[in-house]
Amino acid sequence: MRPRADASASSSAVAVASSSAEASSDSRRFRESTAFYAKDETKGEVLAACLDIDIIYKTEEAANAKREKMKKSNEELLKKDPKGVMVLPESCAKTFADHEPLASCAQEFEPKDPVESGSTTHYIYMYEFLSGDGAQHDCLSKKGKWTAMDRKSAEFLAAQSEAELRKADFDMKKLQKQLGQ
Repeated sequence: MRPRADASASSSAVAVASSSAEASSDSRRFRESTAFYAKDETKGEVLAACLDIDIIYKTEEAANAKREKMKKSNEELLKKDPKGVMVLPESCAKTFADHEPLASCAQEFEPKDPVESGSTTHYIYMYEFLSGDGAQHDCLSKKGKWTAMDRKSAEFLAAQSEAELRKADFDMKKLQKQLGQ
């Protein structure tokens, strides 16, 4: 069974990102949801991962500095791949309610200047991000809560099979290119 996306709450060379900052009535709050896609030769862009950030800063100035930093980061993503950047009007869980993640990592921030409180939730949708234990290790090393579907489940095995087909297709095309076909 896949972990359920909680509404409250990378890394292929072909990954691109989509992101948006969510407006909030509290000017000290910063919310952003970023979706990462990978290119699939048969399906086109495929949702690979999504990250929800929700931080309350101690001051409005600190929140504005974070907004400005993320705006610049998003502009850089837009320069790298304009068609891969889009606005997510709501959280990952709400936006992709029909995509259950293979795994997720939820992390709470400790109060520390300039952060008063906050959390991130990283949802993983593609098997390639789970083929090893790196994502789990990264989550747990940051004191996050790791949730993942059973690796013997039919859904997980189907995701693994799709990933193996993508890899075989990629390898075949690479070999054909090397052979001049």
